[in-house]
Amino acid sequence: MDSDLVFIRGIAARWWAVALRGVAAIVFGALALIAPGLTLVVLTVWLAAFMAVDGALAVIAGVSALRHHKHGGALLAEGALGLLIALLVMIWPVAGIATVIYLVGAWAMLTGAALLWGTAALPMRSGRLMMGAAAVLSLLLGVLLFAHPIAGAVVLAWWLGAYAIISGCVLLGLAFSLRRASLAGPPARASFG
Repeated sequence: MDSDLVFIRGIAARWWAVALRGVAAIVFGALALIAPGLTLVVLTVWLAAFMAVDGALAVIAGVSALRHHKHGGALLAEGALGLLIALLVMIWPVAGIATVIYLVGAWAMLTGAALLWGTAALPMRSGRLMMGAAAVLSLLLGVLLFAHPIAGAVVLAWWLGAYAIISGCVLLGLAFSLRRASLAGPPARASFG
């Protein structure tokens, strides 16, 4: 059996984990946009909770993928980095806005890089374009945060909220693409003779 097909079947069977990541991102984004004036401590708790949920779901998907194919390492690395940074944000919630912005920027850049790595393993029919879009959005958020570190907590909340909602929608699109792939079964193969 083709190794890409085994990989896709493993990820497609866990489409719900990708969907949950998308829903968590949309909920976090909506909260960040609705209440941007919250204190930095509350924002960092929301952020850490989002990153922890996102990281845990990425670890689940990565472990599942590793059982089926070697390309699960990208998801596992993304999840582990997300969990580590979530822990750091929880330990030092009042270390200052610049530190939080740099931590979030680093998380976004590392997540984007891990998603790009994972994108290379997916064939186009299985959501490669959507995963690549999520990677680019994450990298763009990281660049914006490093370029404007003292923009303020309200701007950070709006940037994170917009990013999370767009990224969540992209992840939901990917999840439903994976679900369709899992329901359709293996692709038909042409036989010659």
